[in-house]
Amino acid sequence: MFSEHTEIMPNWAAVEQEELVEQIEKELMIISPEEYLPKYVSSLQDIYDYRSYLKQLPYNDFVVNYLVDFVLEGIQQNKRFRKLDCLKVIRKIIRYQNEPKLKSQTVSKLFKIFKHYIYHKNEEVQNCVNSLLIDRKLLDSELHWIIENYTKSEHFLNRLLRYPNHHNLLEKWANTMYLSEKLTERKAEIIALLIQDKIPEIVQKEHIDTLIWSVYYAKVPLKIKATLLEELFLQEELNCYTLNSLIDICKRLNLELVLKNVRNKLHIESSSQTQLQ
Repeated sequence: MFSEHTEIMPNWAAVEQEELVEQIEKELMIISPEEYLPKYVSSLQDIYDYRSYLKQLPYNDFVVNYLVDFVLEGIQQNKRFRKLDCLKVIRKIIRYQNEPKLKSQTVSKLFKIFKHYIYHKNEEVQNCVNSLLIDRKLLDSELHWIIENYTKSEHFLNRLLRYPNHHNLLEKWANTMYLSEKLTERKAEIIALLIQDKIPEIVQKEHIDTLIWSVYYAKVPLKIKATLLEELFLQEELNCYTLNSLIDICKRLNLELVLKNVRNKLHIESSSQTQLQ
């Protein structure tokens, strides 16, 4: 029998088992986030506390949407939280990932975070939210906002010039930029936004090196890129500078046949000149 002064000692074995259970469930959260993520993450503080685990979460709409909602809640309620650390968790999950596609509603939430923090005084925060939109398709209204503000940030310009697919709004903007001779230092990327299945007539007098890099940046199927590159080199005189660019692009895109066809063209021309001599 215990006296009233007897100290009740904790069951250390039970405590240790609970810690082991928690550790296992945190690992299970990485495998099955739908089941375990809500159990361990219910606030921005939780995102920070469990960030090492959360960065290992799989890329899918449930995970991204679940975490993004906490950041948006923090923004809307003007909460103080470790912005960069929480944003880095989301960036780690979605960076360089495109499959499965995120729902448009989830991408719109990412855009809201981007729009809120892109002017942040910390450049690392800016870079982090910028990466959230890389290769993301936006709503017309969101894309229009970036177009309207493209002069205010290099990040805006990059999101336009590296947009993942052809878009009429971007084509119209690029056409305006080209005709008004703006952004000439990024001319190849501007022209790329005008390319669909052929080189637009308005740019055909540009230097071939500019045009081949435009084809590289263009958001068209690889087969069309190969055709356009061959057409350019069959029509133009080659020199070492442009040939080096072609080789670089073909290696990046794995267009072996294009290089072989150009080689054959050079071989035929060389043979013809030898015979004439």
